[in-house]
Amino acid sequence: MRNEFKSFALAGILTSSIFLLLVFPIEDFTADATRDDKPPGISIFFCGHNKNKKTIEECDDTITGYSWGSKINILIFAPAWNEDSNKIDTIGDDPDFPIGAYSRTSKHDGPCKLVETEPNSGLFYGRLKLNGFPHDAHGTGVKYLWGSKTCDSGKGADNESIKIGAGGGSEGGAFTVFWKYDNDKTITKTGYYEWREGTIDFDKNYYELNDTATVTLHDIDLEVYPYDMNTIRLRVWSDTDTEGITLTSSYMNSVWTGIQASFEFTTDERSRNDSQLRISPGDKIYAQYTDRTLPRPYSNDDHKEIFASAFMRADLGRPIDFDRVDITKSIRTENIHFPITRLICLENTHNRCYGFPLNLDYLKAVKSIVDENALKLHVDGARLFNAAVALGISVKELCDPVDSTTFCLSKGLSAPIGSLVCGDTDFIYKAKRLRKVLGGGMRQAGILAAAGIEALETMVDRLALDHQHAKILADGLSSVDGLHCNPEFVPTNIVYFILERENITGQEFVSIMEKNGIQFFELSPKRFRLVTHAGIEEKDIYKTIKIFQKALHDKT
Repeated sequence: MRNEFKSFALAGILTSSIFLLLVFPIEDFTADATRDDKPPGISIFFCGHNKNKKTIEECDDTITGYSWGSKINILIFAPAWNEDSNKIDTIGDDPDFPIGAYSRTSKHDGPCKLVETEPNSGLFYGRLKLNGFPHDAHGTGVKYLWGSKTCDSGKGADNESIKIGAGGGSEGGAFTVFWKYDNDKTITKTGYYEWREGTIDFDKNYYELNDTATVTLHDIDLEVYPYDMNTIRLRVWSDTDTEGITLTSSYMNSVWTGIQASFEFTTDERSRNDSQLRISPGDKIYAQYTDRTLPRPYSNDDHKEIFASAFMRADLGRPIDFDRVDITKSIRTENIHFPITRLICLENTHNRCYGFPLNLDYLKAVKSIVDENALKLHVDGARLFNAAVALGISVKELCDPVDSTTFCLSKGLSAPIGSLVCGDTDFIYKAKRLRKVLGGGMRQAGILAAAGIEALETMVDRLALDHQHAKILADGLSSVDGLHCNPEFVPTNIVYFILERENITGQEFVSIMEKNGIQFFELSPKRFRLVTHAGIEEKDIYKTIKIFQKALHDKT
């Protein structure tokens, strides 16, 4: 059948301009750019590194830029060499019709056997191994010689390989597989190898507290022994935890798709481990990989730090969780090294927790800790009336568990000035005395008191409208491209949101919005707050949303 095949017409053009790089003279099998030397029915495919892909459909022949130490799987489709439909045939092991390979630094003339993938397939399988030079790719102090084993015609298909050199430095090059299928006819296929800078990235730009973050490293140069286990290390840290953690990932045959390592987040310093990164709301998180296989103009001994970054959203689950253990551990008793705890202070509504109100059950739970430890409970109630309106209970009922509280007349209640402190008779007497001792007090304060009375009598019921406006604002901001806002975390009149644009800093954003008539400030990197009040009408809310949309669109 092989002699019969010699009479077949030849067709096809091989690209071979890279042969100008070759050191060795290749006479009888070097393809010319215009030579018609590809016979009908014969094709060579390079299928990357996965030896299990033994069909043309599975073979990814689009891969370009192999590594200097790659193991490249080869498929040759040659149906005319399927001599026995009931047996597994071979090609290339005949010295008169060899399969071999060459690069600009070395040559392997063969013969090298390729084995039919299954009887009657006409598809033959083998491997090409590029051989590099000793190099400390992992920074461990151990230098590996990449590549191994020359062609051995006595081995099976899974172990069959052609070994050629792939350069001695950070330059790339070309390699060519050839098959002399007739006395004066050769088919070839050329690929390229190179060193490249690695890349690293997170699977998300923004994370929530309960997320699992995945870091992916792409560096084809790490393809040392694709079917052996190898290990890489990545450093990950945050603004809160600058020491960070080290991720270790073992990989096998994965550099084509990326080497991955995952970790979780925690806000508790005490529970941190090598799989948990400590963070705070709004943190920037970082990943670092050291690339020690770099292309020119770097030398073989150079290395480069490769970085990636992402952000932690400020919305870290439910804003307020009662933790009896954590509160109890914070209480200091008779220890000469510390002041003695006498008071637990709470805030209602809680500003930094999205304006969430502390409900009556929460206050009673804290009160039980207070009573057990002979302490007092004070509530900073700057927006106490907002909390009562949001919870649907009276301020009096909300204050039953507490020993003292303050509330502000000049926030949602809209008085021009003033705050009040409340407690039992003995507490107020002591408070007045301390105020006097510290120089506090005002004369002729009745006009201000009148404004405060007006605020208490006429402004409490309308606080629900401020809450409604805040919800509308949050809904609108959540739809603006480039902003993150969670409407579920807007129980009262405070709206928090995050800027998710890499090309705008927080201060730039504040300036842009100020020029458009909207004023606010940056609480933490790219995290902001808006508060609704009696001076804001519903039409103002919709106008504000449109300004945000336009400002970010124009910036884009």
